[in-house]
Amino acid sequence: MTKKSPFIFLVLFAIFQSCDDKEKNQQLTDRENVLLEKEKLFAKKESEYQSLIKLRDSIFSKKIL
Repeated sequence: MTKKSPFIFLVLFAIFQSCDDKEKNQQLTDRENVLLEKEKLFAKKESEYQSLIKLRDSIFSKKIL
């Protein structure tokens, strides 16, 4: 029985370690998803900003003429 004890502990350690990895992977996936949403929002705001800049420039060019 004593020869099996280290093997059992090794198996239990591997099981607990894999559970921790799953949690960390899920946390990483969640953080990546949040980051992607923030990047999409930033890209949308940048697009709106560029549109407003073009509108402003077109209004200024009409006033000058």
